[in-house]
Amino acid sequence: MHSIAVGILFLVVFAAAGGTAPAVAQTNPVGTYAVLGINQDKTTYAGEVTVIPNGPGYQVLWVIDGEGSNGSALLVGNVLCIGNVSDKRATITQMVFDASGNAEGTWLMRETPQLGQERWIKR
Repeated sequence: MHSIAVGILFLVVFAAAGGTAPAVAQTNPVGTYAVLGINQDKTTYAGEVTVIPNGPGYQVLWVIDGEGSNGSALLVGNVLCIGNVSDKRATITQMVFDASGNAEGTWLMRETPQLGQERWIKR
């Protein structure tokens, strides 16, 4: 019921604003990136991340210190929203792409109160 009310509220606000959404250039995140990151304990890491198309979304493959991890993602404007499992814990990540195709973002691992950070540099 709550989601229906939120949907109706969105439609009312959308119509009141003139019925058009602002134009947002669609980012294409597909490719391979050098990744630099900061863990929640402030240690750093480096590796590679690859984004490939997967139906309406994307598959994200990290290789850090020889260890692989993968996740599923959706692109909303220029923000890639990723869900994956790392160290047997659910992790969510948001990466914001800039005009040059690089991205910066934050991630949160279940049962860990601090945020981690990543920077992706397009190769």
